[in-house]
This record gives sequence, structure tokens and C-alpha cells, in this order.
Amino acid sequence: MLRSASILTIAVFALVCLRVSGAADANPASAVPPLEDLEDVVVIGLQPDRAAIIRERMVQAAQLLKDVPLQYYYVRRVGRETLRGRPVLFAGWSDIDQRWHVVEIEVPFPAPRWRPGGKPIAFKVLTPGYEAEHVRGTGTERLTFNVFYNSERLRVYGRSYPVIETRLVRTQGARKAVDVANVVHYLPTNEDTAPYFVNEGRTLLRHSAEAALRELRQRAVPSFAFPERLLADTILPETLISLAVIEQTDDYEYRQDAGRAFSNTLGQYGVMQLRAFSYSVSVANAVGPMQFTDRRGRGTYTMITRRCAAAGLDPDFDLGARDLHNAMKAAACLLDLELTQMPAEVREAYLGNAAAVSLFQIAAYNGGPRNATRLLSAVRKLKTTVSDLRLPAVDAVATTRCPCLWVERDGTVTSVTLPTYNRENIGYVDKYQRAMSLLAPPPAAITAR
Repeated sequence: MLRSASILTIAVFALVCLRVSGAADANPASAVPPLEDLEDVVVIGLQPDRAAIIRERMVQAAQLLKDVPLQYYYVRRVGRETLRGRPVLFAGWSDIDQRWHVVEIEVPFPAPRWRPGGKPIAFKVLTPGYEAEHVRGTGTERLTFNVFYNSERLRVYGRSYPVIETRLVRTQGARKAVDVANVVHYLPTNEDTAPYFVNEGRTLLRHSAEAALRELRQRAVPSFAFPERLLADTILPETLISLAVIEQTDDYEYRQDAGRAFSNTLGQYGVMQLRAFSYSVSVANAVGPMQFTDRRGRGTYTMITRRCAAAGLDPDFDLGARDLHNAMKAAACLLDLELTQMPAEVREAYLGNAAAVSLFQIAAYNGGPRNATRLLSAVRKLKTTVSDLRLPAVDAVATTRCPCLWVERDGTVTSVTLPTYNRENIGYVDKYQRAMSLLAPPPAAITAR
């Protein structure tokens, strides 16, 4: 940007010099005219775009909150000292008075269960003169508030939040838990930032997926489903990209506006980059951007690290599941492992049309192989074959009511209602098809690389 402004300045300077030079050549005897006789030249530099302004303000907000202490209030409940609530700091920018406002809010501790569209959670505004409105979420990842000063909604560009272990509060006391708590600076999805970083989010996910598969290829990790191939040559990067999006797209927001919900998720990846959704924990204790579970070291993640040892996955579940690159490698391993449990008709169709047939892997990713079996039964009820499955066209995504499947019949791709078998899984499959069509149109077939 500065370079563009400099080029513009040089160009204007050159024009002035040519004007003076031309006048001198026309009349050598004349002197160069005094500066006061020259016309004023105004050089207009290029203004920074909105995304650049946001980046700068996010840096400023982080620095501002770094030195602001959190306020903790202790109370006694059932004869034991505990926290009254959890403090959260917000850094908001006022477009009216052009200055920062730091606002502290106290939210319930432990974080309550809350459903989107439900009753807002109870909270206290600890900073006098401000008002707040709970928008979504209760935990580190999605806790979002609108903050107001003199009726103006401040633009929130920063937030500090302590990660306090409930177990530690019970076993060693609230004060000890506070002493060792990690205060994180993490900005959740909000309309002041996410919409401006959608392209950056696409780029991050594309690079991350390709890097994960590239490492698996360099390690020569074999495919479980197709032993004659490498694992990296059986999984589409677009599948990993779409998984990273649908796992973090809120179901409630998706039902309201699927396109906007996907954009918000992509924008969050663009804003927070590799830290995006690293603090995400579902009600089922699924962790990180790809939402892995691992029940006491005997769950899905541990199984993958053991069976896909050549992939070099991080053996620490908490660290590995929160790292996007590592989690994408693990997801690729899991998707390939799931293919080994599919009937021959699915595996054969997958090689010719991986983008559409990967629906069965996705169904298994959300809830296990039983859901893939149920999906296959639903396909058979439609009196069609797995090889007839297709992805929807982008325009069909916006105009067709679903959940449904897209099937090619007589050369035409049409939507058919998906028979009910599992409400959650059907919604998951629907999100995946739309994500694949809207976000990253993939190649039709798997080819050897």
C-alpha cells in the first residue's frame, strides 16, 4: 500500500519536472518560474482497506488488554469458597469518539448450557456506564456480547478470558485455580471482523489441507482402504476443508442462513488463522477444529494415532486435537480407515466420484460406521445406486429445500428427499454437500499422484 502511494508520488513529481523542463526548452532564456507561480499538486495516498484497519485494531486491542487485570469475586457456597462468576474483558472501539473502551463483564461459572435462540445467560457488567447484550455462546470459543456506550454499539476487536478448570476449583479451591489459570486472548466470531476475512479463511484451509496431505505423502503413509495407493492419494483436500467448516458452523445459524453461517466460519479462520477454533469444545467433549474425541485415552484420537502411526500424529490428545495441521492429518487417516468398513459398492464408486461418495465417510465421521450403514439403506430406498450420487450445483444449493441427496438420472441431476434415519446425521450430511459445492468444488475422481 505504501509502495503504491510512493509510485503515485513519483509519477506526479515526474509530471511536474516534465512541465518545467518543457517550458525551459521552449524558451531557454527564461528562468524556471518561481514556486508560487506553479499550480498546487495534491497527492492522494491510497487508503487502507477495512481488513487492514481491523488487523491493526486487533493488535492494539490485544496490547491494551494485556495490562488490564481481571477482577475475581469469591463467595461461599455449601460451606466451600468458590467463584461468583468468571470475568471477561472486552476492548471496544467507538466510531463516534474515536477511542478505545475496556469493559469487564462477569459471566456464570461454570459455563452454563445454552442453546442458540434460547434465553440469554445471566451476567453482570462490572464497568460502570456500559451496557451489554449476550449474543451467543458460553465458553471460550463462542462467548459473544454486544457492548454499548451511550447507546452506541462498540466494535469489539479484543477479548481476554481466563480458562479456569472446574475440577481444580473442587479439589484445590477457587484461589488456587485462579492462580494457575491461563488468560487467553481470543476474539470469537462477530460481525465486526469475520465478514472481511472470508478469503483469508479459504486460503488458510486450502493451504492447511494440502500441507497435511503433502506430509502424509512424504511419509509414504499407505492407504488402509486401497493398499496399493498412498493414503494422501485417496483423500480430497476439499473434503478436509469442508469438514473444518461444517464442524464449526452453528446448526441454528445454518438453518437461518446457510451461506452466511459458512461465511462466518470461514471468516473466523481468516481472523484467528491457526488459532481458530482451537478452544472449541462441544457438549460431547469433542475438541478443536476437526472435533476429535478421546474418552480417557481410549477413544477415537488414540485409536488413530496407534493405527496410523506412520502419520506422526501428536500423541497428546489435547495438543494434537487443537492443532489444525495435526488434526487435518488425523482426519485424513480417520476418513481412510472408515472406507475400509464400507461395502465394496461404496469403495468402488468412491474411486470414480470421491467428492459425492465421500458422504458415507462423512456420515461415519459423525457418529460412527452405523450412520454410514443407515445412509446406504436410505440410498437403496430411493431405488438408486451409490454411483449415481452427485454433488449439487451451486445455484441448486440456494433454491432447493433439504435435507436431500442429489442423484443423476437420465443425464439430469435432481434432488430427492433423504429418507429419515438419524436427524443429526442427516443434517450433517446436508451441510457437507452444500459446503463442498459452495466452498471448494472438487475434482470428480481420485487419480494416482
